[in-house]
Amino acid sequence: MLHYGDSDIGKTMIVDKFVRDDPNICNQFGEVEARKVFRLQVTGMITTLLAQAAELAIRQKTQSISLDLLMDAATAGIFKLPAEQEIAAALA
Repeated sequence: MLHYGDSDIGKTMIVDKFVRDDPNICNQFGEVEARKVFRLQVTGMITTLLAQAAELAIRQKTQSISLDLLMDAATAGIFKLPAEQEIAAALA
């Protein structure tokens, strides 16, 4: 599940509930054997790439975002660097 949106609209609160309701499964030594919920918070360009990959997944009617789908989103020209970063990269 990908939560994407403006700040302060409750995205973290929703994910926190999933984490609380689905705790890790641990063995007798307290080591995690299975993680039902994997939480990752990203910002900036990665967030943009994930959002664009999610849009591509919806268009392709797939259930999840795979590495292949991320690569497709990046190489298909869907994911673009902001103009300032493209200029800085060209001058470097």
